Amino acid sequence: MLMISIVFCLALELFTTRLDRYRSYHWADSYANFINRLYRGSPLWNGPWGLVSVLLLPLLLVAFVQSLLNGVWLGLFELIFSALMLFYCLRFQRLDEDVDAVSAALEHGDHERAGQLAGKILDTQPDSEQDMVQQVCTALLVNVNERLFAVIVWFALLGPLGALMYRLSWYYSEQSAMSDSGFRAASHQLHAILNWLPARLLVIAYAVVGSFEDALHGWRQAYHDAPDDMEAMNQAIIASAGGNAMHIDRYIRADTSVGEVELEIEAMHASHDLVFRSMLAWGFVIAILTVAGWVS
Repeated sequence: MLMISIVFCLALELFTTRLDRYRSYHWADSYANFINRLYRGSPLWNGPWGLVSVLLLPLLLVAFVQSLLNGVWLGLFELIFSALMLFYCLRFQRLDEDVDAVSAALEHGDHERAGQLAGKILDTQPDSEQDMVQQVCTALLVNVNERLFAVIVWFALLGPLGALMYRLSWYYSEQSAMSDSGFRAASHQLHAILNWLPARLLVIAYAVVGSFEDALHGWRQAYHDAPDDMEAMNQAIIASAGGNAMHIDRYIRADTSVGEVELEIEAMHASHDLVFRSMLAWGFVIAILTVAGWVS
């Protein structure tokens, strides 16, 4: 069931478009505001207790529905429910066309257009033209964790409950309109904790399908630099190990302000290819574990 749900959702992501309209999380703000009002100004809201109160009901509801559907029609309804929940929690983006578009703009010397297109990958405009390719490569390596890989990891470990817990922790820490600093800080901390394992599993994949020793060196280097924030550390590990695994220094020269266009284009495609191979590698592992479960 696990593998079927994952394959089905990835097929939807790869072969259909405009799926984001089915993934609105704005209800989460209204719901959190309702729970906040129940606290009647208590300081307990603005911290972990507030976050637990908000997450408890949706997670219990998902767990209840899953248990209710368990075994019904040979598990068909449970399979459908699991696949729908995974689909709802994914934020995968097909970036091959965006990478090709940025590459074409660079080839034609239209750096302004390239910067605009790069903004679609970065979710923000690049800091500078000189750092644009470096930022795009890092975004390709790092963002796949939050958008795809971490959701699948927690779905594999805890089912739909795990996928929803991860996505809500991301939403309340990054996208929510909630302005309470303590509540947002607790959400950020939970999101960082949930990212700890997937980030390292992703790095292992980068090491296996890329340069193993260089990836491990990048991993250790990230610990040496050691950001104080756990989520910043998670992202630093992915960026450093992934960049080393693909030998990003071969493409983006540190001794020039703007690298050769051909090398910059190769860097973006190399980053995208590393991510693709890593997802295939973990897909293969999940398939083997699924088949082994069926056989046993």
